Amino acid sequence: MGALTASAFIPGTRQAISTTADGDAVLWDCVDLPEVATADRRAVKLVKLHSGAIHALEVCGELIVTAGADGHVRVYDFNFRVVAWFEDLDAGPITSLSFAHQPGALKKLGDSAPFTCPDFVVGTANALVISCTASMFEQGSADARRGTLLVQGQDAPVHGLAAHPLLTRFACSGHSGLLQLWDYSEQRLLLMRMFDKLLGHCLAFSPNGKLLAAGFTNGTVKLLAGMTLEEIATFRVSRECITQVCGMGIRRPHHQPPPPPPPSLPSPHPSPLHPHLRSPSRTTHPTSPPPTPTVAPPSTASPR
Repeated sequence: MGALTASAFIPGTRQAISTTADGDAVLWDCVDLPEVATADRRAVKLVKLHSGAIHALEVCGELIVTAGADGHVRVYDFNFRVVAWFEDLDAGPITSLSFAHQPGALKKLGDSAPFTCPDFVVGTANALVISCTASMFEQGSADARRGTLLVQGQDAPVHGLAAHPLLTRFACSGHSGLLQLWDYSEQRLLLMRMFDKLLGHCLAFSPNGKLLAAGFTNGTVKLLAGMTLEEIATFRVSRECITQVCGMGIRRPHHQPPPPPPPSLPSPHPSPLHPHLRSPSRTTHPTSPPPTPTVAPPSTASPR
């Protein structure tokens, strides 16, 4: 028997259940010992419930609900007979399980009505929170039995963090390949984007917040729209990890011509870097007539 992972009492009895890291369930019961006139709690049954470790155990009405590393949720009665199962969540190993407070959803077992239980959520090792309902058990397609994704978090170390320069937002990325945009005033996830086979390492907003630069461990840099996370450009600048990116200006659209260069004053001497340049000749205003040269009259004085 493996290490114990969770325990729960069975209501209305003297029995308790423990689950193990091997996927087993242990039923404990009080055994009378006449020779010592006392009662001792001992393991009276060992049942295999999951193929991997069982991390979550709940007693909900007359149901025993377990979830584990195999990613499955299974529902049993108090005799460990399977009642329902949810094996198409496809969200990774389940680490926690919680039921909603819905007393009307609990009914006596043996009724001919479809399976019912309160709504529940599961948390997984992949940083996912999935919402599930009892009606999923009756669905025919696997996609309808996957539940509803409520939260997708970072399941690997976070290395990139950048605050928006103007809004109450920040972006974070990590080695899971997930980029998230949060509003920290409302504590709400706004947008997220997954980059396959790319591990995020650093982030930076442009000074006006319209661009977001993301650096990755393989030397790739992506420019994204700061409000929508849409990709604008991608280039690879190194074979090594990008360790830092800095704020950048706004890229001008291709259809917009560049502004004309500022006028420069002519240099009075030839430039040593450009030998073909010469000093400009002196010109007059095109509307002004050229000056008339003045001729001195001949001198009448006689030579000495």
